[in-house]
Amino acid sequence: MIIGISGTFSSGKDTLAAHLSAVHLVPIVNTGDIVRREALVRFNSVERPVLHKVATELRKKYGGGVLVERALLEQNDAGVIITGIRSMGEAKKVIEQSGIMIFIDAPIETRYERMKLRNRDQETTISLQEFIAREDTERTSGDGDEDFNIDAIEKIAQIKLINLEDQVALFGEADKALKEFI
Repeated sequence: MIIGISGTFSSGKDTLAAHLSAVHLVPIVNTGDIVRREALVRFNSVERPVLHKVATELRKKYGGGVLVERALLEQNDAGVIITGIRSMGEAKKVIEQSGIMIFIDAPIETRYERMKLRNRDQETTISLQEFIAREDTERTSGDGDEDFNIDAIEKIAQIKLINLEDQVALFGEADKALKEFI
C-alpha cells in the first residue's frame, strides 16, 4: 500500500498520516524531511524560503518525482505513507506505483493557528497576511511536473478531505474513503 498525502499548509497532513500509519502498520516518510536534510547540508538552514529553493532545485535536477522516489526507498513490505507532496511529478509517481493520493484542506484561519501552535522554525513570527502570501507563492509555481502545484494535485487526488476540527470525524472519513481503494 502506497498512500500519498498532499494539501494546504497546516491542514493536518501529518496528523492524518500518523493515524493511517497506526491503522495500517506502514511507515511515514515526509518529503519535507528529505528536503530539510538536504537544506541543512547545503545551507545550514531549514527556513521556508530555503526549503522551497532546495526542493525546486532537486526536482529540476532529478525530475519532478524525485522526492517520492527517495521516499519509496524507505517503504516496508506493507508499503509507505508519503506526506508533503507538493509537485505533480510526485503525485503522478504515487499514482504510477498504484498508490492512492489524498488531498486535505482546512479553513485558512484554522491552518494559521495550527501553524503557530506547532512552533516550527521561524513560522510562529509571521502574520496571517504573511502566511497567506507564502501559501500563494508556494501553492502553484508552474505547470511542469517539477513545479509546486498544490491546485493541480487537488484535482487528481482520489480522496479529498476537509479537516475542520474533529479528528475523529476526519479519521472516520479517511478510513471510509480508503476502504474503496484497498
